[in-house]
Amino acid sequence: MSRIRLSRPGRRAAFAVGTFLALLLALVVAAGWYYSSLLKSGALLPDYSPDDFDYRIVSLESGRVTLTPDGGDEDNLRDGNIWGVEGENAYGQVHAILGAEGDHVTREFELLQGSFRPGERVRLDSFAFIGDPMAGRGMVFREVIVPSPLGDLPAWRVEGDRERWAIFVHGWRSEREEALRMMPVVTSAGFSLLAITYRNDEEAPRSPDGLIRWGATEWQDLEAAIDYAEAQGARSVVLYGFSMGGGIVVSFLERSDKADIVTGAILDAPVLDFAAVVDFEADRRHIPGFLVIVGKQFTTWRFDFDWHETDHMAQIDEFHVPILLFHGDEDDRAPIATSERFAQERSDIVTYVVTKGAGHVRSWNVDPPAYESAVSDFLGRLRSRP
Repeated sequence: MSRIRLSRPGRRAAFAVGTFLALLLALVVAAGWYYSSLLKSGALLPDYSPDDFDYRIVSLESGRVTLTPDGGDEDNLRDGNIWGVEGENAYGQVHAILGAEGDHVTREFELLQGSFRPGERVRLDSFAFIGDPMAGRGMVFREVIVPSPLGDLPAWRVEGDRERWAIFVHGWRSEREEALRMMPVVTSAGFSLLAITYRNDEEAPRSPDGLIRWGATEWQDLEAAIDYAEAQGARSVVLYGFSMGGGIVVSFLERSDKADIVTGAILDAPVLDFAAVVDFEADRRHIPGFLVIVGKQFTTWRFDFDWHETDHMAQIDEFHVPILLFHGDEDDRAPIATSERFAQERSDIVTYVVTKGAGHVRSWNVDPPAYESAVSDFLGRLRSRP
């Protein structure tokens, strides 16, 4: 058999090509490993650390407060949203803007708990209320336990119609307090309420791998909450999901044998396609598309993450319950384009409310009366159905 011998220039060229390919492969591996590690730490691992106290009280008078950034975003002081103001031992709310001078912004202020002092550092809280339903909203409630395959899941229960329930599912790295803004309008419609926790919450059991799955596994904890509600007499359930909680809701509707008990869903800035959220964030940060593609593939390999399980747009034709869908047009986390497509393609079941000037899960904060009216009307339509 004859042997092919490369000339010296040919051997040099082959070596150069081989070296280039080896370096390219090493670069791809390094990039994929690096970006998948960022995704793990930034989106898949629980984080229980509180937000920084990154604003400071300049002055405080009856009914008004002047705040300035101390590491925080000045735009939040000027957006006109209702914000909670949280200190070490106090909580209040800011409302309308009364004036501004430089980076000092004066707003209407309502003290809810404790007392503040000038010079104190505080944080702004989009949940707008703090504590449990009694402390935050004056609502009688019970702390109950929802049994699940992973263990006991704490939940808040507010009594209402024994047969009609609403279950709140909070968002990513959030907690039950996220529901406090919306609880009164739902109870006024007569529903019994359940605000749940789920795996990897600070109060709840950990999953075997300790990773957040963006609804792909968490829906089973919502199913456990449905089991609990049924055992208490529920015959129909409305699901209310915020951000990732919206993804958990639609995951449940896709996968659970108990989905037939659901008569409607309210989704606020829902994550309907987690890959779209990752792409949206990467685009905002000007991360090259190549790095994102490779990083997502490495996330699949390293953490057994199935992106298809969090792409609910692929199952868009399979939803059959009425849905009230809120999304703010200034959302910088969950792309509004996904909600727009969902609303357009399923206009037969979706009532779509776009909130001008609202960031992520802040539609209530921009205009509480309009938000609550939309929820009340939607729940009224559900109650009138046979």
